[in-house]
Amino acid sequence: PATPPTVIPPTRTTMQSRPHNPARNQPERLPAGRTGKIPDGDTMNFRSRRVVSWLLRLGLSIALLGALASAVGWKSIGHQLAQADLGLVVLAWCTGLFAHLVSAFQMQLIMRGAGLQVSLSRIYLANAQSVFYGFLMPGDLMSAAAKWANLAAATGEKTSVITAIAYNRIMILAPWVVAGTVALSLTNPWNSAFLTIIGFSIAILMLTTFVLLFLPRPGAVLDRMVLGLGRRILPQRMNRSMGTLVDSLAAFRRFGLKQHLWILSASTAAAGIGMLRFGLFAAAIGIVLPLLTLVWARSALVLIRQLPISIHGVGVQETGLVLMLGAYGVSADAAIGLGLLMFTNVIVFALIGGVYQGALLLGWARWSINSEGSDGGSSNSGQR
Repeated sequence: PATPPTVIPPTRTTMQSRPHNPARNQPERLPAGRTGKIPDGDTMNFRSRRVVSWLLRLGLSIALLGALASAVGWKSIGHQLAQADLGLVVLAWCTGLFAHLVSAFQMQLIMRGAGLQVSLSRIYLANAQSVFYGFLMPGDLMSAAAKWANLAAATGEKTSVITAIAYNRIMILAPWVVAGTVALSLTNPWNSAFLTIIGFSIAILMLTTFVLLFLPRPGAVLDRMVLGLGRRILPQRMNRSMGTLVDSLAAFRRFGLKQHLWILSASTAAAGIGMLRFGLFAAAIGIVLPLLTLVWARSALVLIRQLPISIHGVGVQETGLVLMLGAYGVSADAAIGLGLLMFTNVIVFALIGGVYQGALLLGWARWSINSEGSDGGSSNSGQR
């Protein structure tokens, strides 16, 4: 007869290695923080905060305009706007659109220097789309995110586009800060050095930021400090993201002095055209002031608009004009009318962004760099 098979009893190690688990075949449930997804409740809270922020900014704009109008009178403001020279207003609109074109050319110089190929028209439309989203989405960061997403889709690069936008922002503000500070120091209506000191402080801060971020040797020192600190206090995933951002700075640090000066020249030209637009709006409503006064007043408005406390600076801009131009004898209704005329230029450019957004939704304009519609692809295929 056949010998029965030998049965080996399970050892202690074998029994412990496979414990009884009724839910072993069920998928593992990870905590929300480990899935890479934001829980629904957190998503709603994030959106709610954005909406509340936008409503607060809208409320501040309406409150400031309402306070100014109640003090001056809507009829006086309407009379100033009705008496404005329409021909000069239209010329100011055209000048503003041309200034945006020069700004787009400046951004193209920056991106091409970093190896990111994108057409001038795409950058121009991305800027207009960003202004359009500034009316719809809460916060300047969200409208800037629309510009970033557009250019990232056009180039296939995400981190480098963020760095290019930061570089571009510094270059845009630099001519205004320098020219405005010098003009204010020469023609200060309040005979106080406080505002001049603030202007020079902002200029020094911007120069220091530029040197640390975009010059090779100081940038290398900053990179070692930031990455070393990040390894000590940040999670590994955030360290990888920070490393990617630091790597993206390398392309911009290869810029020579000639490239930096060429980009700064384009920024200065755009600022000069913007200054001309401001002068045309002032002349259209009957405000005649010395050139240096217009320079420092417009520079102050540019800096004020960087504060994320109102919708495209509405209300804050008019309040600033009343305070600044009132020192030169300009009436409050004329100053408010000038601010509202300047806001019409924003509306004109936002309309272009709205048409572009509609073309994207209808499929008349292409979003991605390849025919499949994804955001991938090489940066050399972005000329569309």
